[in-house]
Formats: sequence, structure tokens, C-alpha cells
Amino acid sequence: MSYQEDSKIPLQDEMPMSYQNTENGCQGETIVLQPQRKGNNQPEALNSWSTNLFDCLDDIEVCLCGGLCPCIHCCMLADTLGECFCTPYLPGARVAMRTSLRNRFNIKGSIATDALALCCCFQCSLCQMARELKNRH
Repeated sequence: MSYQEDSKIPLQDEMPMSYQNTENGCQGETIVLQPQRKGNNQPEALNSWSTNLFDCLDDIEVCLCGGLCPCIHCCMLADTLGECFCTPYLPGARVAMRTSLRNRFNIKGSIATDALALCCCFQCSLCQMARELKNRH
């Protein structure tokens, strides 16, 4: 482990990478490794969703709202997540909402799975998000 000259941040296996900007005649060194987290390097165990994507009938109220009025349901979810009620109508915002919910409760998954769930099963995905909020609060 070594230290960068002007910094107190320890770097592991320092691998500088030189670059040269021919337009301005600038040269410099860039550190390509990000400092590691201190303390226990064990990642936290990831949780699973409390209900599956297709368990819509587990909560009839959420199922009816999500199935019959998904636009209103989406606005209600945004409000519950602390976002503006019109956020779901911005491009990519629904995926961001699902990813935010997943990160808040440390649920395993990725942005790609969030986007796929919303693209292929929009109402079921909204219902799963609402059930998750209901079960965790």
C-alpha cells in the first residue's frame, strides 16, 4: 500500500497512467485506481424482493390500483418515495425509481433487470414496488 504524494488516501497497487495533450502541451499523471473502503471489506448481504414480480394478487388493493390505473399508481409511488408526483413521466424516471427503491432496501438486482421488469411487465413491476414499500414500512 502506498500514498499519493499530496494526499492522505492510501492507494493499493498504484498504477499511474501517463497522458499527453498535444494541443496544449500538457502532461500529467492520472491514478486509475479508486481508493478502497476502510474497515470490513465484506460486502453486505443482499436481500430479495419480499414478493415476486407476479404475486400481484397477494394484495388486492395494490393489484386493482396498479392494474386499472397504472398512471395514478405510478404517481402515488413517486410521492411515497419522496419524489415529485409527476416524476414518473420523465424519460427513464420509472427505472430510476425502481433502482432507488432496490438500493434503499439493499435488494439484489441491476439497472438492466429493473428496466426489463418495467418494460415487459409494467403493471406487475409497479405492484411489486408498492408491495415492497408496504411490507418494509
